[in-house]
Amino acid sequence: MNDGPTRLYGYAGPPELRSTVRPDSEGRIIRSPADHDAWLSGRGRAETTAPFTFVADLDGPLRFAPRWSEHAACAGGTDVRAAIETGFTGAAGRWTAHDATNHSRGYCPDLDA
Repeated sequence: MNDGPTRLYGYAGPPELRSTVRPDSEGRIIRSPADHDAWLSGRGRAETTAPFTFVADLDGPLRFAPRWSEHAACAGGTDVRAAIETGFTGAAGRWTAHDATNHSRGYCPDLDA
């Protein structure tokens, strides 16, 4: 368990990406494996084979959005704990993450941390 301060990342991307932040653009909040399963199960095969955009927001839950969504929009323009893209494979009644990256045009990792 990490008892140290939580590192937050503010938006650092190009100004034009800020226009993707709208009240209806925030990603789906995922608080449990059941939430995750319900959200992914509602997606088509073509969408589930591509990586998803997701952020860990300030309050702890993950927010997921379809591929090509901007992290800033997914986060509602707020600071984040992480901004990641990852794909999922469904098998044997569960989802497994693969191909995780920190590719984000709006939030940049602290490479010195």
